Amino acid sequence: MNKPNKIAILGNSGSGKSTLASKLGQGLSLPVHHIDLHFYVEEAQLLTDKEWTQRLTTILAKDKWVVEGGGDNLELRIEKADIVVFIDIPTYVCLWRIVKRYVLYKLQKPHLAEPYHNALSWTMLKYLLTFNNKNRPEIRLFLDQYKNTKKIVVIKSGSFGDNFLNDLMGQKL
Repeated sequence: MNKPNKIAILGNSGSGKSTLASKLGQGLSLPVHHIDLHFYVEEAQLLTDKEWTQRLTTILAKDKWVVEGGGDNLELRIEKADIVVFIDIPTYVCLWRIVKRYVLYKLQKPHLAEPYHNALSWTMLKYLLTFNNKNRPEIRLFLDQYKNTKKIVVIKSGSFGDNFLNDLMGQKL
């Protein structure tokens, strides 16, 4: 597998998108863009759809990147990527990871409010719990449309993700 310069990572909240993106960015010397951090003007203030599309288009126009996240503009990200990675793991694993991340953050920094993109909210939990019925079919549809023109990797377990990283980078992380 040739070294990719543009990698899009998709998946549910808590699926491991940020972790995989950070490892790929470090191992392949690519800048990492976490969509959650680009989607806001300030802490809890979302960009308008037009502002978000402009910001994402600017990122995707660059020669090298790893972009991870859910949300809108899936087709644009898939279209521009050399490799698309869909982390398709069970909802209960994602839920466990989200709760664990939240609890660990609270234990480590109890005097601070959690970052807005890591907050445990009903909106985020609803997204996580409805992902397989709502978002997953849409992602699979887009991936099917690009299966003949893009390298698409579906990760269904942590061990498969590690194998993908090792194959892509030719080394252990």
